[in-house]
Amino acid sequence: MKSMNKMLAITMILLLVVTGCGTGSSEGSKSGDKVEIEFWHAMSGNLGDSLKKITDDFNKKHDDIHVKLVFMKDYPTITNKFQLALQSKQLPALVQLEDPTLQTLASSGHLQSLDGMIEEKGMDLTDYVDGFVDAASQDEKLYGLPLNRSVPVLYYRKDIFKKEGIDPARIETWEGVREVSNELVDKGAVNYGFEPIRYPWFFSALAWSNGAELADDPSKLKLDSPESIEALQHWGDMIHEDRVSKVHYGGEGWAYWYDTIADLNDGKAAMVTGSTADMGPMDSSKIGAAFMPKFEGEELSVPIGGTSGVIPKGATKEQKKAAFEYMSYFTQPEVTAQWSKETGYLPVRKSAKEDMQNFFKENPNFKVAVDQLDFARPTPLFPKWNQVENEAINKAFDRVFVDGMSAEEALKEAQEKAEKILK
Repeated sequence: MKSMNKMLAITMILLLVVTGCGTGSSEGSKSGDKVEIEFWHAMSGNLGDSLKKITDDFNKKHDDIHVKLVFMKDYPTITNKFQLALQSKQLPALVQLEDPTLQTLASSGHLQSLDGMIEEKGMDLTDYVDGFVDAASQDEKLYGLPLNRSVPVLYYRKDIFKKEGIDPARIETWEGVREVSNELVDKGAVNYGFEPIRYPWFFSALAWSNGAELADDPSKLKLDSPESIEALQHWGDMIHEDRVSKVHYGGEGWAYWYDTIADLNDGKAAMVTGSTADMGPMDSSKIGAAFMPKFEGEELSVPIGGTSGVIPKGATKEQKKAAFEYMSYFTQPEVTAQWSKETGYLPVRKSAKEDMQNFFKENPNFKVAVDQLDFARPTPLFPKWNQVENEAINKAFDRVFVDGMSAEEALKEAQEKAEKILK
């Protein structure tokens, strides 16, 4: 035990050193009359390009503020480094956080409530999409502004469906997805009919689509309900029984996610789960977006994804003001519309959605994503939900997808793990 404690201590010291080296000075600074702040984010590829463009525009328009973008490979990395920064008090001024992490850190008093700055600026919060505001709120206080928000969608190869005479209406249900997958693989049209992404966010969509509930009250959380078991077993059977499905896992950062989307782009898979943020660089002449399927007789319900921008409570007054100014700019209707058009993330303002109608006519995949917002709701909003996702649900995915364990056994294990986490 002593040697383990020693190793943990050494690891923490190394992580603190790495954190410091990786971001340079993680504190915002004041140079002359200009406040310089860091924004920790995980946007790469075309998402990173669009973020840089918007940030460059902001910096040009604000002589008194300079926002420095600091890229980190994924959301868990941001969370880990932010927790270390809280210990070392080497804080950035602005951080991109998923809802469960936001809820955890808000409850522990590490995040700045934005209510005072919103009131001072006279912002109209009623123009923001309600679900996005709810996801960043706790005890009637707002701790973040929505930056990159998304919902899951089902992508499919329009060209392959057309060639093989498949009506896209058949994939409105998970039963239909399974039937079409078997049909396309039997015909040799694709290697795999359907590939789910191994990311716990999709579990909420899958379980809800079969009538399961995942409570906001941690004492009532039930991962192994009959509805959840039946839904996850459906995906497991497509992999191990039908052999028309597969998952990618492992690799650095989002590698498994990008490998899944690549199989769709390359025509190896006919359908994949994905985020609205995947559609930006897609060839819409070949790939279509559809609502996430539901099970026959059930109602559609999808989880809100993406992140909000948050300000650490320990940042200086000048840093907080600069960070809030940047978030206010990022969520202006014309800017959130630009971000949405370039990336596939959803516009966070209702007025922006109205102004994008012509764009939606020319880009129907984007309209599918926005229309699905009517069926979106936050994932369970309690501290440690992210730990439940990462340590319990992801493990259940591995047990079913990789080990071939039954969904019943895997989710009972996940429920026991979740109960230990939430004690």
